[in-house]
Amino acid sequence: MRSVSRVVFLAVVSMVLVACNDSQSSPEPSSGPSSEPPPAPASATLLVSPASVEMVAGSATAVRATVTNTSSSVTATAVSAALPSDWRDITEDASGCATLAPQASCILSFTPATTTHAATTVSISGTNATAISVSLQVSLPGSANISVDPAVLSLVAGGGSLGTIRVTNNSTVLAATGVTADLSGTLLANAIGVDASECASVAPGASCAITFTPGNTAVSATSFPIQGTNTNTVAGTIAVHLPASAMIRVTGSPLVLAGSYGTPAAGTLTVTNDSTVLTATNISATLVAPLTGAVTEDASDCVSVAPGANCTLTFTPGTNAAAATSVVIHGDNTSQAGASIAVNAATPTISISPTALTLYAAGTADTITVTNTGSQPALNIGATIAGTALAGKLTVTGNTCGSTLAAGASCTLSLTPGSAAAAATAINIAGGNTGTVSAQIGISVQIGQNYLGGIVFFINGDGASGKLASAADLTSLPWGGSGTATGATSFTSGTQNTATIIGMLGTGSSYAALECHDYTGGGATVGTWYLPSITELQSLLIVAYGNSAFGSLAGHYWSSYELGGTSAAIVDSVSQNFSSDAKVNAEPVRCARTF
Repeated sequence: MRSVSRVVFLAVVSMVLVACNDSQSSPEPSSGPSSEPPPAPASATLLVSPASVEMVAGSATAVRATVTNTSSSVTATAVSAALPSDWRDITEDASGCATLAPQASCILSFTPATTTHAATTVSISGTNATAISVSLQVSLPGSANISVDPAVLSLVAGGGSLGTIRVTNNSTVLAATGVTADLSGTLLANAIGVDASECASVAPGASCAITFTPGNTAVSATSFPIQGTNTNTVAGTIAVHLPASAMIRVTGSPLVLAGSYGTPAAGTLTVTNDSTVLTATNISATLVAPLTGAVTEDASDCVSVAPGANCTLTFTPGTNAAAATSVVIHGDNTSQAGASIAVNAATPTISISPTALTLYAAGTADTITVTNTGSQPALNIGATIAGTALAGKLTVTGNTCGSTLAAGASCTLSLTPGSAAAAATAINIAGGNTGTVSAQIGISVQIGQNYLGGIVFFINGDGASGKLASAADLTSLPWGGSGTATGATSFTSGTQNTATIIGMLGTGSSYAALECHDYTGGGATVGTWYLPSITELQSLLIVAYGNSAFGSLAGHYWSSYELGGTSAAIVDSVSQNFSSDAKVNAEPVRCARTF
């Protein structure tokens, strides 16, 4: 009412002022008649309503002021408000007041942004209209507008799981304060914990979370208010449901029972209902083979298990043994839990003879005897070769142990070597219910054995590596490079000498060292074979003398040892002594390689 009275008062004052102006501008009455008309007023006079305009920051809502040209004859033009320089965020629309006829009205509109401005007197005028003042101000809104998501929240009782409702402050200028959920007076009041600490102050455009922690009580969908100290009120709804199943856990696993080979004794598994709200019913274990014929179960203690309580499943062994077996334990309305049960899982002991065995590549099988030295049957005894250096080189071709080896009994494992040598390697021999013993198995080669395309003439201490000679002589060849000192002077390393010779003489012509380098007997790659040194050639000829496996060896053989620019060492096939020969002479060649 005070605002309306003020507007009426200002309007009356304006009309009085107009009347005064009109009377002051009229000429004094003359004493005589005059033909001159009175002069036209110099400018139009304006009236503004309301005289005080208040806008709300962030509302983006235009506020209007009506401007009336109270002049009777002068048209006002370009009427607008002269906003202060720091009010640049205010949008003024004066398009309707570009031309204002006498006694006509137009609208000036002002649209606020997000900045507040104190009440300020602003002048409204036109190019030919007297200025009139109006009070403008931009104030903060009375409250912040909030919204929530989700509006409906479903929680599970007793699970300890949290739920959140996010509150968004839709105001662009006003921080929302003290936002919380009020559960008082509802069914939720004692059934849910509320944490609204994150929402103590929510900046314009920001969001926060109100967290709800369910207790152990189920509650149907119930609505409640959410609001702050300076916000609107919105509704939230929460329902608390009982869980679909009770979570259970099992202790006492693995369970080992003494059965047919000892005194039968029952064992137990303890099942705990970890639910805080749901009673678990009819809990039992699902027995599978081989337990189905070896164990009986008593689940009578677990027919009904209150929240937080536990019960006992009892298992009694029969006369059959059973290896450790996984079982599933659950109730009508529970989660699943796993356990392991074994009958007579005490470990039988076994021994083997021999503990070390040497086989020969591509040779015949040999056997290891396994004896059950325990008091219980040993189950499914076998040898594990996979994952060792013998994999692919050794095969178990016979096993007389069967599925059960009685206490005190023995059986055999037949091991057959392949064609590849291997150093002595440990393999494990065990049963499904026994300890593990190891056997050292090596696959060796023999002097004079045809192996990898050559003939074995030297074996290292591991029995699986050594040196081979080519199966036959190469065509007689010169040593090569007469007149050139190559520096091939290693008495023991033919590989070193061969590389040195080829490095000096190249590959342009045929000579002994190059022919061995290029030899691919046994599918070897180029560079595998070499011309042997003096000691290597002597070793070859010693074991080959009189051994038909090496074929016919006669005469003097080139070694890779150089004696000078024109001569190199040869070794006599009978005496194994070395002497000198001219490099240009053709002599027989036996190549060598390592394996």
